[in-house]
Amino acid sequence: MNFRNMKIGLRLGVGFGLILLLLAIITLVGNSSMRKIQDDMNHILNVNYACIELAYDMLDSMAAISRETRDILLLDDNTARLECKKKIEAARTKYNKDFAKLKELDNTAEGKAHCSQKSRRLSKPPSRQTTKLSNWG
Repeated sequence: MNFRNMKIGLRLGVGFGLILLLLAIITLVGNSSMRKIQDDMNHILNVNYACIELAYDMLDSMAAISRETRDILLLDDNTARLECKKKIEAARTKYNKDFAKLKELDNTAEGKAHCSQKSRRLSKPPSRQTTKLSNWG
């Protein structure tokens, strides 16, 4: 059956049917794209942003350790030094806890590879050598 030999009503029906088919295909493609966008947004919010927060918390802990280490080296009072040492240990504990959370957070292969690469540099907070130096004074 040739398209030219069809009656006008049948041609309009076939054309309308093709338009509906295209509309359904576009709707399915749009829905799958929107689902992927939603999944990406959830990953950004639940994983990436949480990683950023943990990294900033780790930086704060490192800054606290550095400040307290400086104070230990400058102070002459042993009770104040002991107080600084307690603050350093608390900051180290928080740092290690945040780092453990950071390692657990991203379960994708790419995330694990990135975290293991960074863990070589970040896994240890500043050393305890300066704390030992404070006992000399």
